[in-house]
Amino acid sequence: MKNIYIFAFLVLFSCTHSKKTTTNKLIDLGTLRGATLPKYKVLKIDSIQNVYIIYAERNNLTYKIVSAKSSVSICRNAYINNEYGLMLHSLFAPQIVIEGDTLPRRQELVNSVDFNGATIATEAGCVDDIFSAENIEGLCIKWQ
Repeated sequence: MKNIYIFAFLVLFSCTHSKKTTTNKLIDLGTLRGATLPKYKVLKIDSIQNVYIIYAERNNLTYKIVSAKSSVSICRNAYINNEYGLMLHSLFAPQIVIEGDTLPRRQELVNSVDFNGATIATEAGCVDDIFSAENIEGLCIKWQ
């Protein structure tokens, strides 16, 4: 009978211990994820039709980032002059690599993209690309 009590205690203790460990790992992953993302400073926020356009700077280069307009009730809004860790993805087709040589994308052929019903074009003074951010919804920063 004593063995059953010991066994029950061990099972209960191991379950409690594993829950705490899992929670700590989730918190650590969230903290690490934000710390490893490159930081971009928001310079300007504009909109056209159903799209927000966020101009952000990193390493003296300006990036044009698009995000579909949406309303999120609880979020951390993006503000001008603040820096955020962003995970950017180009909306243009990837560059072609042939036998290790990367062919340049011809700007006269690719200078705009259709995004959420709006045509978004590249601009002088910005990186020759248009980006979306995996962690932006509307003007909300989802995680950092």
